[in-house]
Amino acid sequence: MEKPIMMKPEVFEALKQIQQKNISGNLYNVVWKNEKAFGDVGISLEELTDLLDMKQNAEDYPNPEFYQVYDQWRASYIHEHLADPEVKLYGDNERSFMAAVRNCDSWRIDYEQKAEELSNTVTNAFKELKLQQKNLEREGLSSLRGALFQIVKGFEKVRGFFLRENETEGIELSGPKIERKEKNDYEARKPEKGALPIIEQIAMPELEDTVDRRVMADNYKLWSLTDEQKMASDQATVLYRIQANKDINNVFGVDVIKGELGGWIENEKNLEGNSWVGDNAEVFGRAKVVNSVVMENAIVRDDANIINDSCVTGNVLITGSTVVDNSIVTDNAQISDFAVVTNTAVDGYSSISGASRVYDSTCTINTHIVDSQIENVDMAGDIYIEGADYGYGDRSGERDYVDYIPPALLNVDLLKKLRAHQESGLKNEVVCSDKGVEFIADLALVRGKYLSMELSANHPVIRYDGKCYDGQKILDKLKELHYPIGDVRPEYLMGMMDGKPQQFGEHICAIRQVGEGFIMEDVTESVAETMDNLHEKDILDEPSLNKEDELKEKTFNEEEQGKEAKQEVRAEICPADIRLKSLFAFSGEEKVASDQVTILHRIQANRDLSFINEKDVPEGTLGGWIESEKNLIGYSWVGDNAEVYGQARVTNSVILGNSIVKDEAVVKESTIWGNSQVIDAAEVEESLISGYVRIADSAFIEKTVFTGYGSVSGDSHLDNCLCRKNVNVIDSWLRNVNMEGDFLLRTEKLDYKTEKNELEFFGYTPPALLVDSILDKLRSCPEGVKEVTLCEVEDKKLIADLNFVEGEDMRMKLDVSNLAIQCKGINYNGQKIMDGLMKLHRDIAGIHPDRLMRMMMGEPLHVRSVLYAIQQKGDEYELADLRKRVKNIQIYSLNGGGMSIRCTIDGIQQGGKRLSADTLRAFNDKTDRRALAVDYFMNELQGNRGMEHSMKR
Repeated sequence: MEKPIMMKPEVFEALKQIQQKNISGNLYNVVWKNEKAFGDVGISLEELTDLLDMKQNAEDYPNPEFYQVYDQWRASYIHEHLADPEVKLYGDNERSFMAAVRNCDSWRIDYEQKAEELSNTVTNAFKELKLQQKNLEREGLSSLRGALFQIVKGFEKVRGFFLRENETEGIELSGPKIERKEKNDYEARKPEKGALPIIEQIAMPELEDTVDRRVMADNYKLWSLTDEQKMASDQATVLYRIQANKDINNVFGVDVIKGELGGWIENEKNLEGNSWVGDNAEVFGRAKVVNSVVMENAIVRDDANIINDSCVTGNVLITGSTVVDNSIVTDNAQISDFAVVTNTAVDGYSSISGASRVYDSTCTINTHIVDSQIENVDMAGDIYIEGADYGYGDRSGERDYVDYIPPALLNVDLLKKLRAHQESGLKNEVVCSDKGVEFIADLALVRGKYLSMELSANHPVIRYDGKCYDGQKILDKLKELHYPIGDVRPEYLMGMMDGKPQQFGEHICAIRQVGEGFIMEDVTESVAETMDNLHEKDILDEPSLNKEDELKEKTFNEEEQGKEAKQEVRAEICPADIRLKSLFAFSGEEKVASDQVTILHRIQANRDLSFINEKDVPEGTLGGWIESEKNLIGYSWVGDNAEVYGQARVTNSVILGNSIVKDEAVVKESTIWGNSQVIDAAEVEESLISGYVRIADSAFIEKTVFTGYGSVSGDSHLDNCLCRKNVNVIDSWLRNVNMEGDFLLRTEKLDYKTEKNELEFFGYTPPALLVDSILDKLRSCPEGVKEVTLCEVEDKKLIADLNFVEGEDMRMKLDVSNLAIQCKGINYNGQKIMDGLMKLHRDIAGIHPDRLMRMMMGEPLHVRSVLYAIQQKGDEYELADLRKRVKNIQIYSLNGGGMSIRCTIDGIQQGGKRLSADTLRAFNDKTDRRALAVDYFMNELQGNRGMEHSMKR
């Protein structure tokens, strides 16, 4: 193609080289000098730098001699660990060399893919430029752009004429071509005289003949294929059994003796490095096992990769394009689709599928992960997670766990049997039996409303005296009462069939036979009527009493009938005004209520009052505000600045602080204080409500302590609960529950009644980002807070909008938005910081302010050996990968002994730094050179990148 008009010749020649995939080091200078011109066609300096690095690493083929010298460096380590030096050196030599070969091949593939991608970019850009030129030629002088194009075109012709007259040579970017020997000829790649030596060029004995890498690989092969064949589990692929060529010891202690027969593979490409397939295991398709073991009856197929000291054993099935990295997969577990499992244990009947990513976790018993991101979470039980994202810190001490309660209906043996038949379930299974009666149903564990799986029972049948009766109406009734069959204990079910009614919440139910089936009916009213009849019978059987005796009898029964019954008896004896006058009177002060409509009256104590767990109220003490005498019943008091008005009724209770009880609310034998509100038709009995709690709608609270900033609304019912800090309950039923933290329960049913009446505890760990002062402020503002200072360092502040939103498994999560870094009064956008953390599966809410402060000062964030730092770019801040700023890394020997490292940072050459003895001892071909350079040049990387960039230009 001809050079486009208005494009520099050196830019055009460089683009042609990239299009032809003729990549050389001289391209870097051209792109650097014309960065904007290349950016216009879609090629950046960073992309070209990465491509040159890939090419250098791809051509950096390992020298076998180097690994012999390298093993000598480790001789002292081997001696200290009492290993056989010969065996250890030989094994390390083999693994290191083969790993270096694989690494070189990996870089070559990456280089070819990137070169092809940039070539296509240039081709498309040329097509677009050619089309633009045709349009401008067609426009001619009719437009300003067309006229400008014609002028530049004429100038280009004149310039070309003079260039031909002067015979100016074209710019050659590729440099002189160097003839190379074969790829494996190490001598051809030695540096020229005076060049900087690298670590592979340490002085060593010369080899008589160069060793071809294929020959080297064969010499070091741990195993070979035998002639024994069989059909794979897919009934299509032919597999070959392997046999050990030498003694092998794996990291999992799998000892293989020379000559031992192993498992089955399709071809040699299925196995790489220090790997072994044993017993009856199968590896076929494009699957690869690298430095790992596959044992027993495990099957690895398709494009699956088992890498980095992983162990797959048992009846495991791994399919699809999955990756198992440094993990253990056992028992009957399955991993499929595009799942990635890292540093994780998976066992039992668990499965990981879809595009799931599981890091540093455990998935045991019967855990199922689908299209979810899980990190640092221990899961055990019948758990199903789909489309979720869990992350709990980056250390083992911060691991979270998922609670699970197995179905009450199933015993241990039946539960194990059901897990073993996860996909098909159990048919016609006897769930429980007693006295010749059996309850039979089809059982399966299915996805529940939350994380725990639920028991599904279908086609229920009751077998009685050898005959089978339909029991579907029993399940229908349980569903109507919001009691899943899994929550019913076997003894309760058998008891009802034996004619003994059982209580389900507020209902008493019994089972009886009707025709060819059994039904479950609510007998609550009939039981109550029976009790009333018995009570009336007892009264009729008693001898008649005169009026004085009746009054004494009433007084005696008050203690047995409760405080409310006492009050009703007193009401029959004393007029209401006399009774109220004995406790309080109106002081004459008035004010408008919080609704800005109702007129309230202040009360004053007429006598000394004493309440349990509250300060005594001396006679004459001014109290709170009520609308009328009807608001207070019995031994009650309203103090401080509290308000009670509307149709609200307070019976034998104390309302203090700035609390409000209004509308049709009912408070009985309770204490309300702080800034709490009981409104609408809510009821509170024998409870303590404090803080900023709001009880609304038709909620009912009994024998409960509720403190903090929480709320109860909808048709909720709390019985014997302890809720602190920020618990929010909507349309839920709770009994014997202790919750502390930031929770949101919506249409939940938690019933943990036990023989000892113990509370079930639900703990909550607040986000690490929030210190106590911010946490309290956030809890007191349900609508969220704006521009909160998360941390401050020198002249910079990290600010954001915070809000608590609905999370997973009842726990609320922190929503961080509008992140910005404020410097000298100017706000710089920080959204890219949050985006970068999300890509690394890190939630900013899980990072402590001190850690963020150190990152703002330049300290890097370590994520799986990669270093990231917060750095400014224009008018915003981003999370930058420090390794990308490091290029041209060179490790070389020093004249006086030892090794040194140097590199370029943002294109600026850095001075060499001597490697420490510890680094040298740990250094090998697997060492990440970029991470090592970042570690040694951290001070330089923490400098001002923008200033360095301008210096480079």
